[in-house]
Amino acid sequence: MNREDAATFIKRIGRRRVQNSLKRWREGVHLSQQELAKLAGISQQAISRFEKDTRKITPQAFARIMNVIDTKFDEQEKTNEVTTKNYVPLRSLLGGEVTKEWFGQEAQRLHDAERAKATQERIKDRLIEALRELVNIQNALISRHGELRQLETKKREDLEQRIAEYRDLLGLETEAAVARSNADEQREKILSTKGKVDG
Repeated sequence: MNREDAATFIKRIGRRRVQNSLKRWREGVHLSQQELAKLAGISQQAISRFEKDTRKITPQAFARIMNVIDTKFDEQEKTNEVTTKNYVPLRSLLGGEVTKEWFGQEAQRLHDAERAKATQERIKDRLIEALRELVNIQNALISRHGELRQLETKKREDLEQRIAEYRDLLGLETEAAVARSNADEQREKILSTKGKVDG
């Protein structure tokens, strides 16, 4: 595969779909990222970023990678070591030997992967929202608990103040009653003494 063929293939399939397929193609011929990097003359970090779609792959880099993968496939095919159906040599695709069925299957596989990823993202978003709601409920309960504690303290202080006031009132009434009783006794004594004097 040369640079022009690689550019044509990327345009035909779509850059994102190509990069999302790189890992499966690489693993299909039993190559590690390190092995592929060494054989293709590209850094392992670049290959990792290509596979994760965090860096755009160039036609030149794609051609190098796929030439290594195609060569590896040929070697395994000759020794009957091919154990995967997840890879088809790209020269066949470019040569038109593989029907549109492969492209349809590839597109469906990538579509399913994108849908699964989207579903995971939606579930993740819902989980985050549920956790936020739970935190809000906990914060509200904590706040309400604080308010209730303050209300309880205030009510207790009010009751203690009222009890003290009642005690003071009871004390005053008791003192008044004693004073009235003493006054009555004094009056009776005076009246009693006066009666004796008059008699």
